[in-house]
Amino acid sequence: ARYGLTVDDAQMIITAGRQEVQAAITQAAQGLPAHPANPVHAGMLISASPSGIALTAGDGDVIFTAQLDVIPEVPGKVILPGRMLADISGYFTGEEVSIDCSGSRAEIISGRSRFSLSLAPGDQYPSWDIPGETGLITVDAQSFAAAVKQVSPAASRTSAVLRTIRLTPGDGKLFLAATNHSALGVTSLGEGVPDYPPALVPVSVMERFARVVPEGDLSLGWDDSLISMSVPGLQVISRQVQGKYPEWQKITAQEPGLSATVNVKEMAKAVRMASVVAGVDRIEFCFAGGGMMTVRAQGSSGSSQEEIPSGYEGDAALFLLGAQLVLEGLAGCPGETVQLKFTEPRKAVYFRDGTYVWMMESYIAADNRL
Repeated sequence: ARYGLTVDDAQMIITAGRQEVQAAITQAAQGLPAHPANPVHAGMLISASPSGIALTAGDGDVIFTAQLDVIPEVPGKVILPGRMLADISGYFTGEEVSIDCSGSRAEIISGRSRFSLSLAPGDQYPSWDIPGETGLITVDAQSFAAAVKQVSPAASRTSAVLRTIRLTPGDGKLFLAATNHSALGVTSLGEGVPDYPPALVPVSVMERFARVVPEGDLSLGWDDSLISMSVPGLQVISRQVQGKYPEWQKITAQEPGLSATVNVKEMAKAVRMASVVAGVDRIEFCFAGGGMMTVRAQGSSGSSQEEIPSGYEGDAALFLLGAQLVLEGLAGCPGETVQLKFTEPRKAVYFRDGTYVWMMESYIAADNRL
């Protein structure tokens, strides 16, 4: 007998390293919905077979599956309360974690910590199909996560089609783009990427995946309805969003008539200061020659003004931009300095740093949307 169980009575018995179990639970828990429409999606499926252990959570539109390279003592499949399992995993204290399942309860023991959770039969959990194209593109997983974080702030939080990140293979690279019509974020990565029709992936899925993706090679593949993102130890399958996406390539191809170069940290500091002191989101960026850019704002609570070296020597120019959009764009800049480009006529301003582009609408021309 073990912890009051006999092997003959057990539905599943597994023992694995604490850190590995905690990491797998955290990864799988990204698939848990905040408000599950189907009660079964509030659970986390644990599947233990002779080939290893899989932890799965999803909501019908996306599914996260984390793998443990551990052979179970007694194979089986059970569903445990997902959010509760994720919460208690932070309190495991031992070097190992054992999960013993029998009847309607799962006993979880790690060092001095012991928990008892309700369980449901694993065969109640819905199954998923794998997309037809599963190994289409291979890129570095951490570079992909960084690219998602660069462009995701530009995604819409209301429009279904724009509440996505568009993956576009082309010119040997994988392009990631996000837009809400007022801002546009684009970057690229990879080498030798084959041409393939684009995919629209919900930004919430991409952000959750980027938070927990481990190091290694990331394999992406998709068909007309599903996309698979796989890295050793973790696989995410998500439904694609259907709809017409803006032609971002034409937008970024616009030739700027004016440009300047500024320090990223100095500009971010000036924007934050102006926003806090003036209490407004819209900030003026004034270029009046002399190689300087003036960041200023006027509000009912006060005003702020700061000059930043920009190297700009052209004609006077004034742009009114949203502070939050500017800060989100600056946060994605990989270098210490960034180029500011101004389209002609002066409808938009964008940052450019290598493969990274962040374009913003100027409120001075608010009727001319991107």
